[in-house]
Amino acid sequence: GLGLRRILVEAHIHVLVDTLGKPDMATFVVDSTSHPWFATQVKTNLAKWKFRPAEKSGCKIPRNYQLGITMGTKTGK
Repeated sequence: GLGLRRILVEAHIHVLVDTLGKPDMATFVVDSTSHPWFATQVKTNLAKWKFRPAEKSGCKIPRNYQLGITMGTKTGK
C-alpha cells in the first residue's frame, strides 16, 4: 500500500433557511460533531452560504435543513 490513512472530521447540523435563501444563524444547532473546532468552522462558513429558498404553491417559504458535512485528508502513517 501507499502507507496513507484518511483522517475525517464531520459535523451534523440543522438550520432554518429563510425566504431569501439565507441561513438564520440564530437557529443553527450542532446535532453531532467529531471535533468541536470543526463545528465552529462550519458555523462560520455556513453563515456565508446562499441556498435556494423552498417553495410551496409558488411562494417562497422558510425551511429547516439538516446537513451532514464531512471533510477528509490523507496522511502518512
